[in-house]
Amino acid sequence: MQRVAIIVPGELAFALMHMAGVVAGFGGVEAKPFRTKAEAIAWLSEALQPGHGESPEARPGP
Repeated sequence: MQRVAIIVPGELAFALMHMAGVVAGFGGVEAKPFRTKAEAIAWLSEALQPGHGESPEARPGP
C-alpha cells in the first residue's frame, strides 16, 4: 500500500484530511494528516522498515 503524509496547519484542515485519508484507503492509498514535518517523516519511515505490512504469521519465528 502506498503511503502519503499530509502536513496541515489547523484543526479544520486536520479533520478534513483525516476524512480524506479514510476515503483514500479504499483506493489502496494510506493517507494520514500530521501537524509537524517530523511526525510525517517518522510515519513514512516506518514503511521502510523490514517486515512492515506483514502479518505476524508471515514472520519467521524464534
